[in-house]
Amino acid sequence: MADPGTRGAILSPVTGMVESGQDKGALPRWLWLTVATAFAIQFIVIAVFSAHEYARFDLSIDFGNSYQAVWLITHGDFNPWSTLHGYRFLDDHFALIIYPIALLYWIYPHGTLLLWLQDVAGVAAELVAARWILEICRKRLLSSRKDWVGPAIVVGASVVMLANPWFYEAMLFDFHTHVLATLFLVLTVRAAWHNRFAWAGVWTVLLLSCGDFGGLYLCGLGVSLLIVMPRRWWWGVGGLVVGFGWIRLADIMGVGNNSFMTGYAYLQTGNAAVGANVTFASLARAMVAHPQRWLRVLWERKAVIYENLIPTGVLAVVSPWSVGTTLVVIVSSALIFPLVFLQSGFQNLPAYIVGICGTVLALSWLARSRDRRKQLAALCLGLVIVSQSIIYGIVHVPKVPSQWITVSAVQATVLKEALDKTPSSAEVVADWGVIGRFSARRWVYNLNPIPGTIPLNAATVEFIVIPHQSTGNEPLPEPVADGVIDYLRIQPGMKPLAIGHGIYVYSWHPPKGQRVINIP
Repeated sequence: MADPGTRGAILSPVTGMVESGQDKGALPRWLWLTVATAFAIQFIVIAVFSAHEYARFDLSIDFGNSYQAVWLITHGDFNPWSTLHGYRFLDDHFALIIYPIALLYWIYPHGTLLLWLQDVAGVAAELVAARWILEICRKRLLSSRKDWVGPAIVVGASVVMLANPWFYEAMLFDFHTHVLATLFLVLTVRAAWHNRFAWAGVWTVLLLSCGDFGGLYLCGLGVSLLIVMPRRWWWGVGGLVVGFGWIRLADIMGVGNNSFMTGYAYLQTGNAAVGANVTFASLARAMVAHPQRWLRVLWERKAVIYENLIPTGVLAVVSPWSVGTTLVVIVSSALIFPLVFLQSGFQNLPAYIVGICGTVLALSWLARSRDRRKQLAALCLGLVIVSQSIIYGIVHVPKVPSQWITVSAVQATVLKEALDKTPSSAEVVADWGVIGRFSARRWVYNLNPIPGTIPLNAATVEFIVIPHQSTGNEPLPEPVADGVIDYLRIQPGMKPLAIGHGIYVYSWHPPKGQRVINIP
């Protein structure tokens, strides 16, 4: 089978794979430059916001978990313990990619590195998708004389990606290796579409290094490969086997400590308030035995599910190259009981990026048909897809920064003063919403939830409390925070380190022999 990048190849009307044919035209040279420039501007804007978010201390426990890990690795602890979660960092999705990230951190020891790496990966994933879309459209409608269709599809798909509010949610929501996995996934899918399976294998290794969820994404790709390559079924089966095998290996290695499988327990018990031991096998049996449970949840969440499908172009759920990824990612997020998994952006980023490529494949098949009804359908669907994406983006994108950047400039000044006065050997106990930047140390603990018992491991312990519900990501309720401050004030030897503008930072030398502090 010919390579789609070679002259004389066209797309199969069913699968989007390549068949022999003659390329009768080319896309204008300015098109890729225009698209790349648009995404470059997007990257600059996101990178500036990331630096601003870092300066404002608006980074919570998800950032702190990775930040503590890279700090510990660069200080000689190659199997770092996450005090924020209470288990080894690798138990947090088995994200082996943290080691090369730590090497970069060793070269540039600044927390913004994590955020900028995430920004680079996110925009790079969009650029790879845009390049793939351009390659698809280069082989579009080869029998058509409508030279404007290809550029229109490329520009329209780029607008859909640029207008996606969930993308910006993912970029500003702390740091997650899911974003890096999205880049490697779209590289894997594009390489498979080009029949470059050696390269697909390379990208797959990097995909899996991002965490156990990389195996889930690979399973989705395996489903698509079974559809588009029935005669070479071993590629699809291989994707499913390797993907599921990686998830099982991660479980064996201890990732069950951070397993969210309990979020699906209601599918087995029928009651969200009752826990259960959930495995993939038991979950599959429950879904077959009680389909009404998960169908009811999907129906109840249909509005949010559709909002997540808008950036995919919606046709992603029927396009062979994207149906596996889109359904595996979106449905798994929709069925887990906490709704936040459907609202976080980074959880579903692979579906958005791969999905829009699948939508383009579907539209290009319709548009290159000689049936004018199919051509008209492609035009109407394309206009609807782009229009609803623009409207959705106009409504929701402006809301994203205010959601994630909530600490004021004067509050950030107080926090910066406290951080400057805090040695790396000190233990820090901080409010969830600002704990991220204080996590470059061996001992750091989350103040939430209250009441709680905090271990004491260092000669100096510092407490950071912010009694304002509008400040920080997932902060303490104001009455609870006020109670914590009152309790800390009466502890013998507790001294204010930096107080002002609603920020309360205390430094404490625990009495000799005291191993814990119980905060009521």
